[in-house]
Amino acid sequence: MYQFVKRAFCVIACGGALIVLLPVFLIAIIGILISDWGPVFYCANRIGKDNKSFRMYKFRSMTIAKDADEKSFKADTNRIFKWALQRLMNCLSC
Repeated sequence: MYQFVKRAFCVIACGGALIVLLPVFLIAIIGILISDWGPVFYCANRIGKDNKSFRMYKFRSMTIAKDADEKSFKADTNRIFKWALQRLMNCLSC
């Protein structure tokens, strides 16, 4: 009974969070598409519990390297949301 209640709570809570955060996700998708046309999500394989592999998806925050020689770890020059970071820093310094 406990496992059922725990699972039901998780499903309801995650569903509610998804509905509440949907506008934020849509704004992020539009921002990524406006800033740098390309895939919206970054996916990578990770190792989880019991050494099982799983695929992780997250919003892309860096531009796509055009050349294989291009270094992708430059100091915030490859960031998609440079303008959002600058605005946040301006608000925090007030």
